[in-house]
Amino acid sequence: MTERLLWRCLGALAPVLVGLCVLGFWGMSVLEARADRAREFACVHDRAAAHWSHGYGAWLPVGVLAAAVLALVLAVAVLAAGARSPLWARLLCYPTALIAPLALVLAAIVTHDHFAFPGGDISTVNSSPCGVG
Repeated sequence: MTERLLWRCLGALAPVLVGLCVLGFWGMSVLEARADRAREFACVHDRAAAHWSHGYGAWLPVGVLAAAVLALVLAVAVLAAGARSPLWARLLCYPTALIAPLALVLAAIVTHDHFAFPGGDISTVNSSPCGVG
């Protein structure tokens, strides 16, 4: 009985983790847009307070990366189990196994860019966040 319950939980957890990756990507874009608006506001009202920021800590991209890795591992495990896992779990894990690698690559890029801030935009390196000065 516990083995069946285990495969059911694993089969349901993998797509949930991919959903959390999508939610994490959305959260990063919302928080970064909010940080950009705050920076622009600071440039207008108090230039000394303006600074470059993502708007979120390292926990968010690292958490999304961990969720993507775990989703891929769980989906592959459920699919490899074959008949031991329920049919509905395998049907949920097929698209999860296709989406999770894409989420994994995107999460790895976002995590790298978070630690290599300001990222690929070389024009922002050692520059004022308000443009000139």
